[in-house]
Amino acid sequence: MTERPLPGGFVNDVVRVGDTVRRTRGDGADFVHRLLGHLELRGWPGCWGPTSAAARS
Repeated sequence: MTERPLPGGFVNDVVRVGDTVRRTRGDGADFVHRLLGHLELRGWPGCWGPTSAAARS
């Protein structure tokens, strides 16, 4: 599938691939994923998670 660049992305590159939106991983991505996992386990209804931890190269 083709990557289509999206407007914005002031911190990192953002692209659409099919029905997903992807961006490059930031320096704090591991921390954020652990925090989201913790909030999800605690049942916080506002928690969302990444669909995958696959990084764009």
